[in-house]
Amino acid sequence: MNINEIQYNIMKNYIQNVGEMKTYLAKRQDSVYIEESRPENKVRVWLSYDVEDGHEDLYDKLYTLFNGIKAEPWGNSVATFLIDVDGVPTNEKVARKIVHFMFLCGIVKEDDFDNGKWKDTKGLSIYVIYRYSYSENANSKPVLNSDHFVLMHNAPIKHLKGWKYNKQ
Repeated sequence: MNINEIQYNIMKNYIQNVGEMKTYLAKRQDSVYIEESRPENKVRVWLSYDVEDGHEDLYDKLYTLFNGIKAEPWGNSVATFLIDVDGVPTNEKVARKIVHFMFLCGIVKEDDFDNGKWKDTKGLSIYVIYRYSYSENANSKPVLNSDHFVLMHNAPIKHLKGWKYNKQ
C-alpha cells in the first residue's frame, strides 16, 4: 500500500465517522468518498464557488449547471459531480470541460478556452479539486490520484447559503 492509498483510507474512515457526514453517507451509499463505486474512466470533481455581492444572478446559472450535470451538494457552496475526460486527466483537460459547461449555462460568455476571455467573468470565483484513477499497466491495480487548481478568482471568498439550500 503506497502513501496515497494510506492517506485516502485515513480520510475516508475519518469522514465516514464524523457527525453530519456520517448521516449523509448513510443516505447516499454511492457518495463521493466511495471511490470503488465511481464508474471507470470518470473523474470526480468537487467545485467550490464564491459569488460577489451584486452578481447574485450567477447563482441561478450555477444551479442550472449543477442540476444539468447531476451534481450533488457537498457542504456550503460546493458541488460534486462526475465528468468524462479522455486519457489521463490534467488540470487543463478538467478546466476545459468545466468552462464548456459554464458556457452552455451562460455563466461565461465565450467557449474559446484558449483565448482566456472566460477568466474575466465578473463576480465569480471557482476552485476545483478532482480525483481519478489510472492503471500503470494492464495487469496492475488502479492507482488513485487527485489534483486541484483555481479556475478563476474574481470574487471575494465568502460562503453564504449555497446550492445545498437552494437545490430544486
